[in-house]
Amino acid sequence: MPGPAVAELPDGAKLAYNILGSQYLGKTTPVVMICGMTALKSDNKKVSEAVAQSHPGNYILCDSMA
Repeated sequence: MPGPAVAELPDGAKLAYNILGSQYLGKTTPVVMICGMTALKSDNKKVSEAVAQSHPGNYILCDSMA
């Protein structure tokens, strides 16, 4: 998985994200996978990749950056 992209929100918070299934951008409705407060998107890497392979589409994996 390539390194995350980072979006800065209006309140200054930073949100890191990766996109799985980028070849489906604009062709399917994306599914956003958000981890809990104490989790990181990498904690769910195996599950995220398995879901993306078995159900083709866009998956956006998010977590906050400190």
